[in-house]
Amino acid sequence: MRISKRARKNAKRMSERVYVAHSPIHGKGLFAATNIGEDISIGRLQGMPTEEEGTYVLWLSRKVGLELTNEFRFINHSSDPNCALTGLDVVTLRNIAQDEELTHDYGWE
Repeated sequence: MRISKRARKNAKRMSERVYVAHSPIHGKGLFAATNIGEDISIGRLQGMPTEEEGTYVLWLSRKVGLELTNEFRFINHSSDPNCALTGLDVVTLRNIAQDEELTHDYGWE
């Protein structure tokens, strides 16, 4: 499988900004490796489109999900999130301190 320059650059930037560790919210979580400012794009979701449930599926609509394959599969839900999705990019909603867990609102009702 060939990986594009953009994908390699995104993966390198993500590895400098985030890490996976035990989460008090649920199992594993995604944490800030350094202080991250407000309105910063941390990285881009990567995965395979799916119509089936799964542990790492993020539903983009009622019928189409994305089975995440990068570190963003470990971002946990919060009703008071510090990140949001803009398209496939994960963007900070406020300043995030080093070692703080990254969360977003899954949109559950």
